Amino acid sequence: MDTMYPNPEEKHKSILKNMIPAIDTMLNVHDPQWELGTMGSWGRQLVELMNNTDNHSCGVLMLGWIKSSAARIVSRYGMENIVVARKALLMEDFLSEFNEAKDEALSAITYT
Repeated sequence: MDTMYPNPEEKHKSILKNMIPAIDTMLNVHDPQWELGTMGSWGRQLVELMNNTDNHSCGVLMLGWIKSSAARIVSRYGMENIVVARKALLMEDFLSEFNEAKDEALSAITYT
């Protein structure tokens, strides 16, 4: 997921070669039941995204892709926790110091 290059997988091939086993190891350290080598066997899919031409909107594009893909991710947490997780993610974005509309949004929902 890199909107700066038309073929990000090819551009970052050497980084991916090292990063995937590192994440796999990190998951195993966090959860000893995680079977080492699992992540390396996953298939990869290139998702076509709008190319970033302004060098500063990539975060918005990435977040949008992640959020739209979240429904396809199977969580090890129960559905009752998904509601809490959704609320937490929303509030994290809403109250972020990087939310340029935070003050206006807060004033719209604040009772005086």
